[in-house]
Amino acid sequence: MSDRTEPPQGLPAAVTGLDLEEGMEGPQMLEMLEAALAEAGEANFEVAMVGSGQTRDDYRGIEGLREAMADWISPYSEYRVFVEEIRETPSGYIFLVRQVGRTKHGGVDVENAGATVFKGEGGRLRRVEFHLDREDAERSAAGG
Repeated sequence: MSDRTEPPQGLPAAVTGLDLEEGMEGPQMLEMLEAALAEAGEANFEVAMVGSGQTRDDYRGIEGLREAMADWISPYSEYRVFVEEIRETPSGYIFLVRQVGRTKHGGVDVENAGATVFKGEGGRLRRVEFHLDREDAERSAAGG
């Protein structure tokens, strides 16, 4: 396990510069992910959105990432992600995150402890998974 304040080595440069104490708004998060995947992602990397026992993983490449993220944050008028920890795993990396938002309808404040899993080999990322449940993400990251 790496120190919470210092991301593990081997991550794309766009990720290693993250300030783990400061949250990111949706567009800032997307910009960071796009830069990281442009640098280290396979041309047609997979993007999976995982939650409530369902997985949608038909998104591909940068355009798929943009579509997935737009869908993910569409219910919110405000949305921020806080990266709490980054660890190297057998299949790549896991980012433990806290998502905080306010819904467009009703202005309800929502908070979730989720995770993002980067999977790859040989320095190339082949799959990115966004999980609502950290335990599911940990299992996925451990399983390859």
